[in-house]
Amino acid sequence: MRRLTKDSLALILSAIVDVLFKFQIFLVAILIPMVFIQTDILVVRIGQLAEFTLILLILWNIRKIFRAFRRDTFYDISIIKTLRRLSVILVAYAFVNYGFMIMSDLNSSAASTDYRFVDLIYYYVKPIKFSLLFLASISYLLSFVVEEGCELKEENSLMV
Repeated sequence: MRRLTKDSLALILSAIVDVLFKFQIFLVAILIPMVFIQTDILVVRIGQLAEFTLILLILWNIRKIFRAFRRDTFYDISIIKTLRRLSVILVAYAFVNYGFMIMSDLNSSAASTDYRFVDLIYYYVKPIKFSLLFLASISYLLSFVVEEGCELKEENSLMV
């Protein structure tokens, strides 16, 4: 019976991320010409293109992290930069998604509940993707862990 090891798990996750990355490239390539076709729904298409491009950047950084994990070069300066860049892109994605969600809600005629507090929460707080903001903070904190691991790895190589 085979066991799931670190290398096999990294290989599986890396393959999944590679497939998602290639599919995302395909989606962005389809959306770019569609921005210029029908101008009546231009805001939605530009929002989709912006979100898909940010997803593409997120997947690109995740691919770099998995490659380093597979090659046992995880404790490297480039991974620290990649994790920090990933956290910034995740925050940017959350804000872009929120901005286009608010813009689409302003364009639509939504019914009000006559309770300002409920409307405020429903229309302005609920669309925020808190899970992405949490993931961005975890990614940023993980960059400090990797930085500490890099320092320990360097000290260990100097001792030997």
